[in-house]
Amino acid sequence: MALAAPERGTPDDTVVALSSAPGASARAVVRLSGPRAWALAGEVFAPATARAGGPRAGSREDGALRLPGWPPAPVVAVWLRAPRSYTGQDVVELWVPGAPPLVRRLLLVLEAAGARPAAPGEFTRRAFLTGRLDLTQAEAVLALTTAEDAALARAALRALAGGARGRVDEVKAALTDVLAHVEAAIDFSEEEIDHAPGAALAARLDGAASAVRALLTAGRARPQAGTEPVVALVGPANAGKSSLLNALCGAPAALVSPHAGTTRDVVGASWRLPSGRVARLLDTAGEKPATSEVEARALDLARAAAASADLVVQVVDGLDPRPPANGSSDALVVTTKADLAHSLGDGLRTSAVTGEGLLALGKAVDAALAGRGAAPELTGTARQEAHLGRALEAVARAADLLRGQDPARAELAAVELGAALEALGELTGAVTTDDVLDRVFGQFCIGK
Repeated sequence: MALAAPERGTPDDTVVALSSAPGASARAVVRLSGPRAWALAGEVFAPATARAGGPRAGSREDGALRLPGWPPAPVVAVWLRAPRSYTGQDVVELWVPGAPPLVRRLLLVLEAAGARPAAPGEFTRRAFLTGRLDLTQAEAVLALTTAEDAALARAALRALAGGARGRVDEVKAALTDVLAHVEAAIDFSEEEIDHAPGAALAARLDGAASAVRALLTAGRARPQAGTEPVVALVGPANAGKSSLLNALCGAPAALVSPHAGTTRDVVGASWRLPSGRVARLLDTAGEKPATSEVEARALDLARAAAASADLVVQVVDGLDPRPPANGSSDALVVTTKADLAHSLGDGLRTSAVTGEGLLALGKAVDAALAGRGAAPELTGTARQEAHLGRALEAVARAADLLRGQDPARAELAAVELGAALEALGELTGAVTTDDVLDRVFGQFCIGK
C-alpha cells in the first residue's frame, strides 16, 4: 500500500527528506532545513576533528554517523546558514552511504528528534517564500528535475537563471509609470498640470504589450516535458528513407524493400541526437504518382506529416540525384546511398550501410532545431501562459481606451492597468495564494 505524502506544516518548523534519488547508491543526501537544522544534525553527526565553537557556516566536515543500535558510518556534513542556502534557511546536508536501510533509519531518528518529513516540493517552496526564487524559477526547478533530454535541461537552466523576473519587472515598471500618469490626469484633471497625451501613453503601452507578447510567444515555443520535436523524412519512392530511419534510430522500425512504395503509413521512431535531445523521426510514403486510392491516401498522410513537423529532411536518392520536384525551400537536404553513388548530389551524403554522414546529419538536425524558436527565460507552463495572456489583453484594452482621447475613459484604463499588473504579479509570485502554491509545488517529488 502506498504511503500518503507528508503534510505541509509552517516554514518555521524544521523539515527533513532524502534529496537524492531513492534506492541503493554509493552516496545518499539527506537534507534538513529550518531553525533547528543544525541542532538536529548535531545529534547524529560526530565530526572527525573537534572544532571550538562548532561547525562554521559554509563548511564541509568529515565525520561519523551515530545512530542507536548501528555501528558508526562515514558521513560528510555540509553546514549552511540562512539566508545563504538553497531554501534561505539554516540547512544541513548529510552525505551518507546510500544503503536504503541506513537512510530509512537516519530519517526515523531525525524525525523522532523533532524534524518533520518534508512535503513534495517543500524545499523549493521555502526558497520561494524566503525570496531566493520567484515562482517562475521554482517551476524551472521542476522542469529541470523532469527534463528528458539535454535541450529541455538547458531550457530549464535558462529559466532558473531568473532572466524572466528582470524582463517582467521592466514591463511592470513601464505599466506603473503609465498608470501614475493616468491617475494624475484623473485626480487633477482641472489643475494646470501638464499631462502626457493619451496617444503617447498608448504608444508606451504598445511597447509593453510587445514585451509581454514576446514572453508569451517564446514560452509557447519552448518544448514541454514529455514532448519531442518531430522530424519528417520526405522524398521520392525508394530513395532510402526507411533505411535511413532504421540506421539513425538503431532499430528496424520501418520495413525496407527494394520495391518502391513499400511505406504506406507514417512510421515513427525515437532518435537521440548528438546533443542528447530526443526527436521523433517519421518515415513517410515516397513521392510518386498514385495508382490507387490507398496510395493517394498514403501521399496525403505524408504531406500532412511534413506540414506539421518541426523540421523536414528532404531525402534525395544518391543514384538519381535530380532535384526533387516538390522540395521545400527550408528543408534539410540529404543524399542517400553514398556507398553506391559517386555523384555530387545536393546536401549531406549519407549511407545507411556504412554509416557515412549519419553523425553529420544528426548535428545538422540539432542545429536546425536549435535555431527554430526563441530561448526565453520561461518554462512555458499553462499557469504562466494564462497570466501572460491576461496581462496582454488588459494592456491592449488600456491602450485602446487611452488612444480614444476621451477623459472619461481614463478611469477604465486605470482599472485595466491594475489588472495587468496583478496578472504579472501572479506570474512571478509577487501576488499569490496558498492554493496556487499547493498546485505548483504539489507536482514536485519529496526532497526537492
